[in-house]
Amino acid sequence: MVAWWAGEEVFAATAVYLVLGHLYSVPPARLAATPAGALTVVLAGVGLTYGAGALALGAAPRGEGIAFAVLMILWTTLVGATVKDLSDLLGDEAGGRRPLAVRWGPT
Repeated sequence: MVAWWAGEEVFAATAVYLVLGHLYSVPPARLAATPAGALTVVLAGVGLTYGAGALALGAAPRGEGIAFAVLMILWTTLVGATVKDLSDLLGDEAGGRRPLAVRWGPT
């Protein structure tokens, strides 16, 4: 409910974020089971986080801010989310999850 105090747009972004979390974890969608699904949720979630932050501040999009957000979204999605999975390989395999780290194995 705190998101509501930040504005309707932030509340809507938070609701979408919660739906993404549900789709990530719960069958039948269980997007965490595939690398594409997991990366899509991370990409959307990080993008929503930056967008909601800008909305909460009432910030108008500017070139350097947009460039920074895009770079951080890509970095978090492509590097951070993949590296994070390295410590979870055994649990991911046992749970049937197939992130890139499980598919490629430790190198």
